[in-house]
Amino acid sequence: MTCLRRAEPSLPGFVGIIRAMITQREPFYTRFRYPQSSSDRSGGAVDVRRLWTGGLVTAVIVCGLGVAAFLLVHGMLNIPLLGLRGDGAAADASMVGYATGAALAALLATAAMHFLLVTSPRPRWFFQWLAGVGTAIAVLVPLALAGELGARCATATINLILGLAIIALVRSTAASSLFPVGSAELAGAVCTPVDEG
Repeated sequence: MTCLRRAEPSLPGFVGIIRAMITQREPFYTRFRYPQSSSDRSGGAVDVRRLWTGGLVTAVIVCGLGVAAFLLVHGMLNIPLLGLRGDGAAADASMVGYATGAALAALLATAAMHFLLVTSPRPRWFFQWLAGVGTAIAVLVPLALAGELGARCATATINLILGLAIIALVRSTAASSLFPVGSAELAGAVCTPVDEG
């Protein structure tokens, strides 16, 4: 099993702290003795390859969902989906822009989950809150824009569906990428050991 090793204190400053948080054997939060919930224990090691493969598949899935939603709402029902211009004004969203934005959100969610798995005492619980707040913002922004009520409601509904899909897929990917240290599934995998609680 190839695991990331504890960072040496050779890098000074902020970069060294971040490197130590990600590469050390013992999670960063254990230094401060934060409690860890028994229902959200990471325990064992994170298979980074499996986590990011799942994140890429999640990005493809939500990209496809974005395209399907755009074709249904804009193409068949003739209701425009709203987006934001650079100056913050509402504009009609394009299919490529909408689908690409959904895929980028899935990759950012995977990065957030990876960071939380190796640094926080309750990673999936914190992720659920972070992603839930992000989804709520994505739902409320189109409702606050100027435009037809149908377009605002359709955009908010699709954003809600995409956000919930990202949360569910990234959480299940994270759960499947955690294994006990020494497990046969981790043989040859690049992993980050985390605390068993």
